[in-house]
Amino acid sequence: MEPRTLKNIKVLGSYTLPSSVLLVLFLLLLAFLLTLWTPMMLTTAFLSAAPGGVAEMGVAASMVHADLSMVSGYQLFRVFFIMFVISPLLQRWLQRSAQNQ
Repeated sequence: MEPRTLKNIKVLGSYTLPSSVLLVLFLLLLAFLLTLWTPMMLTTAFLSAAPGGVAEMGVAASMVHADLSMVSGYQLFRVFFIMFVISPLLQRWLQRSAQNQ
């Protein structure tokens, strides 16, 4: 991405900052709920629910002494869920919407 190609960088920034804050707040809420439902520490729950790569979350979990196997397990489940459930459902939905037009 080249900054000079962005015409409305202020508009982009005004959307990026609030959406990032909302994402972190939502993840904190989700992590808190995970700590209520499971015997998991808040750091482990937060890194388990956080978007990002498995490797990045694994390194972060190792650095903050979170449960590495739990974080990796949740992250892998998220990746597989997207690949094997969401992707086929989205393809089916797009095909049906194309047929209806």
